[in-house]
Amino acid sequence: MTEITQKQLDLRFSNRRKMAWRSFYYIVVFSSLLVGYALGSDEAAARVALVQWIVLPVGGMLTSIVLAYFGVSAYEQGKMK
Repeated sequence: MTEITQKQLDLRFSNRRKMAWRSFYYIVVFSSLLVGYALGSDEAAARVALVQWIVLPVGGMLTSIVLAYFGVSAYEQGKMK
């Protein structure tokens, strides 16, 4: 079994944090756009309500990516110290 260098560990943690930040960014942007669109009119709000079945799972998936990557990265970094 090969030893992982500190540089490789830092790269791994950095990649996980980047993925988590990207997912968080997508959550914020997508939610803002969706809410802004839904507030435009009653018609738009009805359309958003119709696609709610896909919006909630996508939001949940992105949230789980954020929590998992930040959590694992923080746990492994704390374990290394």
